[in-house]
Amino acid sequence: MTGRVFGQGPSAYDAAASWWSERLSVLKYPEAYSGLCHTALNGHLLSRVVDIGTGGGDLARAAIGACPSIETLHLVDTSARMLEAAQAALRSVDGPDVTVEQTDMELLQPCRSFDIALAGHVIEHASDPVLALRQLAGLVRPGGVLLLVVSRPHICQFPIWLRWRHRWFSETQMRRMTKEAMLGAVDCMPLAAGVPARTSRGYLIAVP
Repeated sequence: MTGRVFGQGPSAYDAAASWWSERLSVLKYPEAYSGLCHTALNGHLLSRVVDIGTGGGDLARAAIGACPSIETLHLVDTSARMLEAAQAALRSVDGPDVTVEQTDMELLQPCRSFDIALAGHVIEHASDPVLALRQLAGLVRPGGVLLLVVSRPHICQFPIWLRWRHRWFSETQMRRMTKEAMLGAVDCMPLAAGVPARTSRGYLIAVP
């Protein structure tokens, strides 16, 4: 979705944009993202947010619901149609000013200005996931955080892999890669029951 892709490129996500969020809704990902954001972001005063690989904007919507303090939201994706879908979905949400940028994550300049970087199922598609973590951290101010949703090992990954050619990482692997990226403390959080719980984990990572 963003970064130099390991699996499918932007055209595959352009083709999926018309049904992406509906499919995630059927699988209960929006509810899982909402629960994750309320758990992970409780007590955080966030103003500036960047969502890398936003897709249909589902993780961004969950963050807005959990943090009324968010004032600006910058959506990034390689797929123009995904960005259009995310903008359309967020028009119905009261809250932050929304801007969009169609680009690869690796082309973003480190700005260290956002309070948090969101990335739902992004680093699994990067050719170098440690570098992807560093690139995400480069967007966030010192003392900010990353909130990631990452594919975890489970037999359910194989039919997903047939379509998207992604990777998946255990908690041990994520902690090792985070350490290699020279980031801070890591909190690993399960997602709600059902498909999200089987396929994904949430990670809240401190940015030094």
